[in-house]
Amino acid sequence: MRAQRPKRKTGKARAPPDPRTAQERFESGFTYAVVVLLSLAQCAELAAPKLKANLVIGKELSNSQVVKERDLVIKYTIYNVGDGPASEVTLTDEDITSGPFTIRSGLKSAYWPTIPAGSKSTHVLVATPSMAIKLMHNFTAAKVTYKANKDDLSQQTGTSSTPGTFEIYQSGEFSRQNNPHLVEWFLFMLICVVPLGVPYLIIKQTKSSY
Repeated sequence: MRAQRPKRKTGKARAPPDPRTAQERFESGFTYAVVVLLSLAQCAELAAPKLKANLVIGKELSNSQVVKERDLVIKYTIYNVGDGPASEVTLTDEDITSGPFTIRSGLKSAYWPTIPAGSKSTHVLVATPSMAIKLMHNFTAAKVTYKANKDDLSQQTGTSSTPGTFEIYQSGEFSRQNNPHLVEWFLFMLICVVPLGVPYLIIKQTKSSY
């Protein structure tokens, strides 16, 4: 008969004890949790749609008539109709600043660091049409550059509305058309009074003699 071998005791293998202290294990777990949370926040930020600005620009002439060598008021209004703020906004109008005009008041180029969503900004220029201007002038659009989002690397470009073509009046012609003509009205009244006044005086003198 064969000799029976002694049976080995079987059991689950035990993991070696963690040499780290409880504080070290806590700090390691806390650091891991922070990294996971930051990663999730970054992913959520990248997945979320970026708020974008959208600028609408208006350009209008406050004067009803344009006259040589007389002040002309140009008003610019910038509306942000987007859902985010516009940044680094610059307004230029070469039609006025480089055209046949002399700037009397206001900056040739306007700048706003930011225009919040749902708000508006205005800029006013006062210019005088020079003698070099033609009889008809087409007022073209102004230009605006801006960042639709502050993190954008490139800028957006927008153009304003156009006031259109205006007739340019000479200063003397404009004065004649808009002069109240007080002297002419006085002479007209005098001419009307004399034919009516002379007969009245004659009749009054005749009645007083009887």
